[in-house]
Amino acid sequence: MVGDHVGGLATSPCAIVPFRAPSGSVVTFDSDFLYTSVTDEAAASLGTTREALLGRCCWHVYPDCVDTPIGALMREVMRTRTPAELRSVRPDRPDMDLIARVVPTPDGGIRVLFRFAKRIPLSPRTAMIAVSQAMTGTR
Repeated sequence: MVGDHVGGLATSPCAIVPFRAPSGSVVTFDSDFLYTSVTDEAAASLGTTREALLGRCCWHVYPDCVDTPIGALMREVMRTRTPAELRSVRPDRPDMDLIARVVPTPDGGIRVLFRFAKRIPLSPRTAMIAVSQAMTGTR
C-alpha cells in the first residue's frame, strides 16, 4: 500500500504499482536545483524540450511545484543525501499519479527518475485495511 507521502506519511491510499520509470525519464539537478541533464523522454513527459530546461532552476520553470510533495521530497533528499521514493497526485493532472525516485548524486545534486500513471483509487474498505497493514507491518 502506498499513498501520497513525504518521509513515509501516507495520506491518500491507492493501489501499489511497482516503480517502473521508463528508462529515459530522468532529470539531474545541481545543488542549486539547476537542470544539469534531461533525457528526451523526460522532457517530452514534462511537455517541453531539453534545451528549454538545461541550466535553469526547476523552481523558476515550474513554480507551482515548489509546495508539492515532489518539491518537498527533492529538497529533503538534497538536504539529507538519503534516497527516497514518492507516489503522489500529479500537480497538473488529478487523474494521474507522479511516481518518482530521488537519489543524491556524488557532486552534491540529485537525480529524479519518474513516470506518470493513471490513478487507481481504492474502495474505502480496502484503503482502511491497507492503511492498517502499513501501520502494523502486516500483510
